[in-house]
Amino acid sequence: MADLSKQSNDFKSAWYALLSELITIDGGGDISSARMLLISDVKVKIDEMMPEGEGVQFSVLDQTNITDTLDLYINALLDESATLLHQVAPIDFIVGKICTTAPVKTDPEDGTGYIELPTDYLRFKSLRMTGWLRDCVELIRPSDPKYKKQGNTVTRGGKAKPVCALSERIISSTLKKVVEYYSLDIGDSHLASKFIYIANVTAENVQANLQPALTWICAAKILEITQRPEEAQKAWAAMDKQFANL
Repeated sequence: MADLSKQSNDFKSAWYALLSELITIDGGGDISSARMLLISDVKVKIDEMMPEGEGVQFSVLDQTNITDTLDLYINALLDESATLLHQVAPIDFIVGKICTTAPVKTDPEDGTGYIELPTDYLRFKSLRMTGWLRDCVELIRPSDPKYKKQGNTVTRGGKAKPVCALSERIISSTLKKVVEYYSLDIGDSHLASKFIYIANVTAENVQANLQPALTWICAAKILEITQRPEEAQKAWAAMDKQFANL
């Protein structure tokens, strides 16, 4: 038993030493209970991916103080893991957020307009302007050949087949990201009956059914950082399986 305990401690010491070389962590302080639960889940998943004989049961102390170096590293990666999760998860499984920013008509008015994106915007889900016959569920970019067609009243999107584009505009002397919409009839009211987007949230605010995938992402990142590519690949595969089971 003493040998096993020594092996476990040696493994942890080597693990932490490698993390210290590869990751720079800013700040410190306490970790909230909600994040400690996620950290605990990440540790379990890391242990699951270890080869036979190398697994270590990483424990999470029942307190919010930072007492374990690995806690600190996982905590630092949780929010970027949450961002990645919301970028790669099937969009229909993510609960969206309502955008309340008012549409602005293009001047001079030609039936087009734009909506400034909120600061927590991460991903587009759907937009429906009042009068449109369907939702627009994808964004084009200015580099898309389809974007050039939106400058022509004959070839641009309309009520039956609307088009939305992610672009930038200078608003109050500041460059802002906006969604441009094409289009309405001249004289129509520019009102959005529904604009749903995916918000960028902290890890503890990820919806419950996506948290297993979140902790697999974070585990994969730790395994990559500590130069265990095979185990990291298995963790990414486990994330994909979580999506398949939703």
